[in-house]
Amino acid sequence: MVLSLFRSRVFVIGLVSGVCFFSGAAAFFLISTVFLQDGLAYSARHAGLTFLWFAAAFLGSSLASVRVQPRLGSRIINLGAALMISGLVGLLCITFWRGASLSSMDLAPVLLVYGTGQGFVMPTLINTILINIKGADAGSASGVLSTVQQASFATGVAVIGTVFFTALVKLGSIDGFIRALRIAFSVNICLLLVTFLLILQIPRFPAGEHAKEQT
Repeated sequence: MVLSLFRSRVFVIGLVSGVCFFSGAAAFFLISTVFLQDGLAYSARHAGLTFLWFAAAFLGSSLASVRVQPRLGSRIINLGAALMISGLVGLLCITFWRGASLSSMDLAPVLLVYGTGQGFVMPTLINTILINIKGADAGSASGVLSTVQQASFATGVAVIGTVFFTALVKLGSIDGFIRALRIAFSVNICLLLVTFLLILQIPRFPAGEHAKEQT
């Protein structure tokens, strides 16, 4: 590992924002799956098919980010984080409102919003973290980023998962699941807010590069 990498302000801020983002993103799937299968008694197939809404939105926005990013620069990450926060808030509202009668169609809008946001953030965040790294340091920087990413995935699942299961007082009660979901996803929302604020500290475009107007 080349320690001089950490002299880059963009690289360090990007890594910290990556820790927040990847930790919450990994925990989202674990907690959502447990909630659907154990809380709402969805079958494994039913729960998996429910996430198709997220997958479709993620795929579409990931492809669209290639065209949107030149206009917004790093602010596309802020847009994505805002959409993810909106999706989580919507998810908490809909689960509270519908309770045990929650259906896949009820979840579709919030999963579409959340998936769209994550599709904007994930590829662009990785590029932003590495954008100012010189060619000779690219391998070391990529290794650091991969390590941070994997460690964040594991830590997020462990920590936020623990928060969820600790809050889950009554395993057989849908009210208990909704309460635990609200507490755990409040942590996710806070992590996304930190990501949003940190990305504001990164220049919108790399030094010497200007946004290209597209018609």
